[in-house]
Amino acid sequence: MLKYPSLLASLLMLMLWSQNSFAFGFKIAPIEKSFVKYGNAKSRGLNPKKFNVVVWNILKAKKKDFRKEFASFRPHPDIFMLQEVNIVPDFFNAFRYYPQHEIHFGSSFYRKKRGKEIHSGTAISSRFNPEDSGMIRTRELEPIVKTPKVVTWMKIPFEGVNKSLLLVNIHGLNMTKNRDFFKQMDSCARLIAKHDGPVIFAGDFNTSDMEKYNKMNQVALDLNLVPVAFLNDKRKKSKFSRLVIDHIFVRGMHVTNALVHNELKSSDHKAMSISAKLY
Repeated sequence: MLKYPSLLASLLMLMLWSQNSFAFGFKIAPIEKSFVKYGNAKSRGLNPKKFNVVVWNILKAKKKDFRKEFASFRPHPDIFMLQEVNIVPDFFNAFRYYPQHEIHFGSSFYRKKRGKEIHSGTAISSRFNPEDSGMIRTRELEPIVKTPKVVTWMKIPFEGVNKSLLLVNIHGLNMTKNRDFFKQMDSCARLIAKHDGPVIFAGDFNTSDMEKYNKMNQVALDLNLVPVAFLNDKRKKSKFSRLVIDHIFVRGMHVTNALVHNELKSSDHKAMSISAKLY
């Protein structure tokens, strides 16, 4: 008799999904064609006394009511840090509620459907014009599907303060060997270490075992990043270890409010949001 039927079921589901993925024909675009900007923010600087950020794995915006739920963050979120973004009409239709936002997207992979390339990856959007932005794509690939993971990052200046906010938005390697995840974390650490100022390091880290979890926390500790705690904490957990996989770490700011949006149903992840101010 099987001792861990849920584990076996999860592995079988992964195998079936992976077999289907070959039919999708996943491809990886050249790195120089993989980072794209949409829109043009008009505002110049974040308010250092109050700014807010939403972090969410949106499950490719494919579930019912995604657009309605995405609109629920109104009136004016300053920043979105999104994972599992598909560049499809439903994604851009949701952003019609936030026309002031500029979206910076990094492609992990794409597939062709009806002659069009559908790119998947991570994105950061802001209603403030950034100083700089970019992406880090792993050389290591998820097994079977052979796709990388992408980190997007952005620097946004503060109004009236000689500082900028570094945002690092991660979708962590999931089914690879842990040493590959460690390399991805180290690449993020090198980026953060170069920034002398406030930081938000957040996203779907895929911390599905204690080695990954400990590596993430060690990187955060080394960089003086503090984990955000949530009172209403129903963040997604790994099916294997029951460890939380979505996280927000901050540096150089005081978090005045932190919330997990447990009411949202259009993704298998719950959105997280914070309000903060500079020290």
